[in-house]
Amino acid sequence: LYGLHNFGGADKLKWRGRSELLAEFVKHCGGGGGTMLYGVCFATGANSRGYMSFNPAKVGWLAELAAFAEKLKYTGPISGYDLANQALPPSVTVRFNRVGATSVIQVKAYKKSDDTTGAITSLTEHVQMKLRPGENANSETAKYMTAAVFGNVTLSTPDAGWKTVYPELLRG
Repeated sequence: LYGLHNFGGADKLKWRGRSELLAEFVKHCGGGGGTMLYGVCFATGANSRGYMSFNPAKVGWLAELAAFAEKLKYTGPISGYDLANQALPPSVTVRFNRVGATSVIQVKAYKKSDDTTGAITSLTEHVQMKLRPGENANSETAKYMTAAVFGNVTLSTPDAGWKTVYPELLRG
C-alpha cells in the first residue's frame, strides 16, 4: 500500500513530475503492478482543488489519477471518493487500511492537536518528495527524496471520529 499526498496538485503541469517521483519511489521499494488505484479529494463543490476548469470537474480528477497510473504502469481500475459528498470542513484526515487486495478508506475532520508528530525514522517506509519550482522530474536534483523538506510528519492520530467511505469506480 503506497500513499501520496499530492498537495495542490490539480494542475496538469504538476502531474508529470509528481507521478514520475511516485513511480520512482514505488520502484525503489520493490513495488509495482498493484490491484487498485484510489484517489480521495475535494474534486467538486466549493472546496474543489481546482478541477473546476474541467467540465465536469471529475474529468480533470480522473485525468490526474490516470497520469499517476501511467507512470506506475498500472492499467487496472481507478476509484475515487469525492469529499464534497461529506459534511466535513476543507481540511480532513484520510486513512487507508489494506484489507486483502483492497482498502478501507476512512475520513474525519482534521484537527492538528489530535496528531502525534515526529521525524521520519525510515526512508524506505515514508519519504517526502518535492520538485523545486521550474525543475522537471528527470533532473538529478529533482529526484531527491528527503524528510528534511517539510520536517516532521504525522505518526499517529486517534481512532475516534473516523467515518468509512466508499469510493466510486472512475475507470473500469
